[in-house]
Amino acid sequence: MLTNCPRCSSNFEAGKVIGDSAICNCGWSGQITTGKKKKSFSFSSPAHSSKKKMSSKSLIQLGLAALAVVGFSYGAKEWGGFMVERGVYVMKSTVKLNSSADEFRMAVICHKLVKPDCKQSALASAYK
Repeated sequence: MLTNCPRCSSNFEAGKVIGDSAICNCGWSGQITTGKKKKSFSFSSPAHSSKKKMSSKSLIQLGLAALAVVGFSYGAKEWGGFMVERGVYVMKSTVKLNSSADEFRMAVICHKLVKPDCKQSALASAYK
């Protein structure tokens, strides 16, 4: 049976070897399997693993998904059935591709949803 750590070559302590598994003071842990001709190791090192990076990446993804859900809910609450048209309008206005017809359509939508500031802004843009 293997008695030294493959990473730091120090001896395993008596209480840190259980069956075919071992834990070293340097942080290495793994399963020790011995065959008839050669020894092989299965490494799983917490010091060099990417679990911390994976969990922070997953946390960021979860946060972005939650933000998207909140944004979608807010858009659905504010714009109702016109949410998709509002999204297209905002994208087109961001790259300055809105026509007068688009501006007038947004003014009609704002009038239906009783949003006077939005309506005034869209009509002002439509008749420039």
